[in-house]
Amino acid sequence: MIGRCLTVLLQNPNLAVGQAERLDCRVEGSYEGLDALRAEWDQAVIDLEGPVYMSYDWTRLWWQFYGKGRRLRVFIFKVGEHIVGIVPVYIDFIGLPSFGLRLARLVGASIPPKVFDPPIAEEWATKIWTEVIRQLTGRDQCDLLCFGPVSSNYKVVESLQDACRQQGGLVACCQMLQRDVRTVYHLPRTYDEYFNALDGKERKVRRKKLRELEGVWPIRTEIVRDADAILAEFEAFAEQHTRQWQADGRPGHFHAWPNALDYNRALVKTLGHLDRVRFYKVMAGQNVATNQYTYAFGKTLFAELPARLCGPEWERFSLGCTSQIKLIEAAIRDGIERIDSGLGHYEYKILSGGKESPANVIYVLRKGMLSYSRVCTFRRLGGLMRLLLHKVWYRNIMPRLPGGRRTGRSRFLLRLDF
Repeated sequence: MIGRCLTVLLQNPNLAVGQAERLDCRVEGSYEGLDALRAEWDQAVIDLEGPVYMSYDWTRLWWQFYGKGRRLRVFIFKVGEHIVGIVPVYIDFIGLPSFGLRLARLVGASIPPKVFDPPIAEEWATKIWTEVIRQLTGRDQCDLLCFGPVSSNYKVVESLQDACRQQGGLVACCQMLQRDVRTVYHLPRTYDEYFNALDGKERKVRRKKLRELEGVWPIRTEIVRDADAILAEFEAFAEQHTRQWQADGRPGHFHAWPNALDYNRALVKTLGHLDRVRFYKVMAGQNVATNQYTYAFGKTLFAELPARLCGPEWERFSLGCTSQIKLIEAAIRDGIERIDSGLGHYEYKILSGGKESPANVIYVLRKGMLSYSRVCTFRRLGGLMRLLLHKVWYRNIMPRLPGGRRTGRSRFLLRLDF
C-alpha cells in the first residue's frame, strides 16, 4: 500500500477573493482499508455524474480479478469532508525488462471496454489532473497514459488538456481519438411519450410484432432484483446468453472474455446486496423469451448484456427489438431517467430511440524519445497481433472449430489494445 497523502493549498476560483480551500490528494496502492469509504465514494460518483463502472465495488472487484502483475494507483481528492474527484488507475508493464512499455489506464479498461468518465468536480478538474499527471509520468515514469473510453460530453476533457499544457516538462503531447460509439436513451416521464416519439414506421412494426407474439403466448414483463434471487437468475441468464451465441458459432460474452463468468458472479452478488442489479424478463407463457442483465445506479440504468430464445419459431417475432421496447417501458415505470446501452453500433438501438455519440480515448505521452519509441513499437506490435489473433484467428478460424476447441480473447492482445 502506498498510503501517501498529498496536501495542496489551492485557490478555488469560484470563491470570493481572500478565501481559500484546501485540496487533499490521497493516493492508494491497494483497496485494503478503503471499505469505510464505500458509501461516500459511491455518492460522490453519483453526484459527479460518473457511471457505475467507477463505483467502489465495481473497481475493487475488477482489480481483484484482473490486477495481478499490475500496480494500482487510486487517486482520491477531497475538499474538506467532500470527495471532489476519484481517478482509479492501474500501471501495466509490457515487454522485456530492457525495453518495456509502462502503460497507465483506468481501472476496468479493456476487459471489457466501457465508458468510464472518472468523477471529477469541474471547478477542481485542472488541479486534479495536474496531480494525476505528475504522479504517473513523473514519479511512476509511465510512458503513456490512456484515459477512456470517455463520453463525448465528459465535462473535464478541456481541463485535462490544460493540465497537460501546464506540464510541458513532463508531457510531450495530449491527443484525443474516437475509439467507438455509445448509445444512450434519454427517457421521458411516461411510456406513451417515449413510444409516440418513435418513427411512425417503427411504431407500426413494433405493434405488429408484439401482437403476433401475444397471439401465440400470454406476455408479461418481470423484474428480478431481490438479493436472494438474483444469483440464480444470473446463472439462468448466463446459460441462455451462451446458448444464443453458440448457435451462431461464437462463444458468447462469458467465454470470450477472461474470467468473465466468475467476475460477473462476484459483481451480481456484491452489487445485488446494494439493490443495483436488475434482470428485465419478457415472459412468453412460461418461457423466458428475452432477458436483459442491467445495473441501476442513481437515475441511470446500465444495460450490460441481453439474452433471448433463438430458433426459427422465435426469429419471426423480432425479439431483440421487442425486448428493448419492454425494457424501456419497465425502466420508465421504475423512475429511470436514462439508459446507458453501452459501446458499439446496433441498428435496433437506433430504431428504438437510442442516440449514438462518440466514445473517445485521451492519450498523454510522456516527454522523451525513449517513451515515444516504446509507444510506437508496441502500437505496431498491437496492430500485428490484432490482425493475427483477432481478425484471422478469433473472427474467422475459431468459430469453425468444434465447440470444445473454441477459445476466448487473447489476454496478451487485450494488454496491447490501447
